[in-house]
Amino acid sequence: MEAFFDLEKRKLQLEKAKLEQNELAEFNAMEDIKRIEAMQRLRELDEDVCPPAWDSSTGWIEISIAKHYTFNLAFPDGKFGTEKLERRVKATGISCLRRERHWKFGSFRVVYLLKLASKRRVAKSFILPRGKEMDWQDAMATARQYCLAKEFASRFEKSVKEKQPESSLKMKYVTSDVLELSSGEYLSTEECLGRDFNESDGDFVKWNNNADWFLDEEGEVDPYPQALSHFSFTESKHVYLLTDVQGWRPKTCQYILTDPALHTNDRQPGLKRIPGNSDHGYKGMQNFFAAHRCNAICKLLGLDKDHTPKPQTAVPR
Repeated sequence: MEAFFDLEKRKLQLEKAKLEQNELAEFNAMEDIKRIEAMQRLRELDEDVCPPAWDSSTGWIEISIAKHYTFNLAFPDGKFGTEKLERRVKATGISCLRRERHWKFGSFRVVYLLKLASKRRVAKSFILPRGKEMDWQDAMATARQYCLAKEFASRFEKSVKEKQPESSLKMKYVTSDVLELSSGEYLSTEECLGRDFNESDGDFVKWNNNADWFLDEEGEVDPYPQALSHFSFTESKHVYLLTDVQGWRPKTCQYILTDPALHTNDRQPGLKRIPGNSDHGYKGMQNFFAAHRCNAICKLLGLDKDHTPKPQTAVPR
């Protein structure tokens, strides 16, 4: 029912854009309509079996892969905002097995399970492919966000342990690669984690989003994910803010994270937002800090002494 009303809303937006002869708004509304209709078609299909049928001899299709890419960040001058995303072709002309039925889907991506060589992965592709050039741009944006998130998580863990040598904190992001299919489509792949794949990983938890929400369980807020976001802002000298901190907590102070989002300080000269829908720029930073309250870990690292964006400083865009 919610999708139905969302679709009707987009149709009204489309009609308004046509009347106003606003070509950009018309294009965006049409794309949203196609995406929502694709989501509705997915909703009518059966999802893959759970638990995963990794050892089944049926339900798989062979996918031809032109190139398998891996990524890392280089910091030529040691500064955030000028880092370079480096890609390496790990393999060419290979194939993998992908489940026929989708595993899950969200607002923009559909998820399948696949077997790549001897590794079990989840693969994400866009519900509505937008052409090879734009899909490649989005795949690179995803890779960049993962590499930045890994860098921040590693530095955060190190900083906490420098202040608290006895700390058992472990925080990492999952490995994410990109497969360029022979058909021209791109798949972002990740490790399989969570209770559906490994009971000891525990349930999926979302600690904050890319706006002003954070998980508050009857007055209890996990300090580490919130402090990680604040740390990324200070560590990058206000270039980035890592948000959408989510994943699994197998044990106390142990975090396995996935699907990061970042806001880029587009007020600084030469900085542009990361392509896609999740980077809300300086305004996104303002929204986060409007709700953020520094906790014990923020104070341990001295983050509470750093300048933070104030909502009233917003500049109309």
